[in-house]
Amino acid sequence: MIFGNSYSKFVSGATTVELPNSILDPDFVLPDLITHQSIMTGKLNYIKKGYYSFFKVMVYLYQRVDPNSDYAELESYRDNQVTFYPHKDGDPIKDIFGNETQFLLSNIESYYLTNTVLKDIALLTFKADRYTQLTPATSLGYGYGYGLDYGDQL
Repeated sequence: MIFGNSYSKFVSGATTVELPNSILDPDFVLPDLITHQSIMTGKLNYIKKGYYSFFKVMVYLYQRVDPNSDYAELESYRDNQVTFYPHKDGDPIKDIFGNETQFLLSNIESYYLTNTVLKDIALLTFKADRYTQLTPATSLGYGYGYGLDYGDQL
C-alpha cells in the first residue's frame, strides 16, 4: 500500500488531486498502546490495540505553473476527509479489515525554500481516522477478523 513509483494523490468526493513535485514522509506504524502498571511490583505491561498512519507530503509549489492558485486549491481541502494514496500508481491505505481508510487533511503549512519573498513549499499532513495495516486483510468477517488481529493481546 505504501509502495509505488509515483507521487502521491488524494480523492475528496469525486475530485482527484494529484501532488506532483512532492516528497512523501510516512509514519505508518505508530502504535496505540494501553500501559498497565502492577501496583505490587511496578512491572509495566503493554497491550497493543493497533497502528495509526500519518503522512506528510512536501509539495514544491515553485515547480508549478501557478503556485498561488495551486496553494489555494490545496488549502480548500483543509479539514476534509479524503482517501489518501501514498503513490498514485498504488492502492489507498486500508484498515485492518481491508476497507479504505479515510484521512483527515489536518494541516497545510507553507514555507520558504528558494527565496525569502514568496513561500514556495506546502507541507500537507494526513492523519488516519482508524487503525491501519500494511498487509492484506483477512476477509473472514468482522468478528473473526477482530479475533485474528487482537485475540492474542487481550
